[in-house]
Amino acid sequence: WLMSCRVLGRQVEHATLGLIADVARGMGAKRLIGRYVETAKNRMVKDLYSKMGFKRLADEPHQQLTTLELSCFVAPKTLVRIEEEKNANGT
Repeated sequence: WLMSCRVLGRQVEHATLGLIADVARGMGAKRLIGRYVETAKNRMVKDLYSKMGFKRLADEPHQQLTTLELSCFVAPKTLVRIEEEKNANGT
């Protein structure tokens, strides 16, 4: 999951997680696994998974492994609307 720092804090990350969770549930998934690997450029999101409801599974040097149980997850309301674009044949 890769996002521009320009959209962080504008509810795009919450809307995106809601979409990911809905698709994963539709595919029969029970949980999402998040892995944060620290780099010089992404330290600003070190706690993003935990702020979004993920629970830590393991910490390793410069890395965190987290999980989000989909049975308990309710996506927060946002002002972001995600629309599906149809291609020329309507799919």
